[in-house]
Amino acid sequence: YGDLVVTVSGGVYSWTYTLSDNAPHTNAGAVGGADQFPEENFAVVVTDDDGDVAPVANLQIQINDDGPLATDDSASTAEDTPVTVN
Repeated sequence: YGDLVVTVSGGVYSWTYTLSDNAPHTNAGAVGGADQFPEENFAVVVTDDDGDVAPVANLQIQINDDGPLATDDSASTAEDTPVTVN
């Protein structure tokens, strides 16, 4: 579903995951637990400075693509007076 970018600066690793597209929905109005997608898995291999390799680990990204939640708004104003509702 997305791209994982690993960077290192001064010996500190950073991980960034970015969705590359909308995840497919079977129910476009779903929210919360009903709006979960299968996780995306990445194999991670760590090698130290002298070449020792740790066993392969799994980095699991869980995608929660919540739908919008709307709340009721109301406002009143005098005639010919603008009003802004957020």
